[in-house]
Amino acid sequence: MTVLAVPAIRHLRETRPREMRVEINTPSTPNPLEFALSPDSRYIVFVASGDGPQRLWLRALDRTEAQPIAGTDSARFPFWSADSRSIGFFASARLSRVDLSGGSPQVLASAGAPRGGAWNGDGVILFVPPTAGPVLSVKASSGEPSPATRLAPGQTAHRFPQFLPDGRHFLFYAVGTVEAAGIYLASLDGGEPKRLTAADSAGSPLGADRIAFVRQGTLVTRDRRPAVS
Repeated sequence: MTVLAVPAIRHLRETRPREMRVEINTPSTPNPLEFALSPDSRYIVFVASGDGPQRLWLRALDRTEAQPIAGTDSARFPFWSADSRSIGFFASARLSRVDLSGGSPQVLASAGAPRGGAWNGDGVILFVPPTAGPVLSVKASSGEPSPATRLAPGQTAHRFPQFLPDGRHFLFYAVGTVEAAGIYLASLDGGEPKRLTAADSAGSPLGADRIAFVRQGTLVTRDRRPAVS
């Protein structure tokens, strides 16, 4: 039994859960809801001012202090790459990325009045550059943006795209008439987006099969499959 106990104890030591400190006190911020957890659950990035300009702040969840990220003045709506190594954000009417390994931010596209972004494992970034218009896509390495959605009758804008775990399908929120507004499911492979539900907020994926959103002041979760009409 002693022979078996030694490797078992070693395994427990090697797989000890990573320490996390989840009480997060940020510097002063005008946009307390503009934050993002990294996909590997090791970091949080958020928008705050502190004693200087509004910019991105990064904190490891096994630490108690956050540090500002250089070159991100006026940043808004941060989002992570799928590998947790880079952060996308909007500042000075542009979409940019900054890598945790260091270096200056890289400008990827114009974005005059952004409404959210998302980044998949294939290096595709979805973003919404103006207040009114469809979701666009661009390569994280640079390139020309192209439409990823198109406005349907009764819609005035698409906002806050979110990739599902497969990296091909994504959610977005449509602004428009009662019949046309709500959370939609679309794909980078094309096809007509499918309306999932009416909502008062954008949808957030909960794993592969469920989404969370706000309706009439209540946080709701539901299956992401389209409702049968």
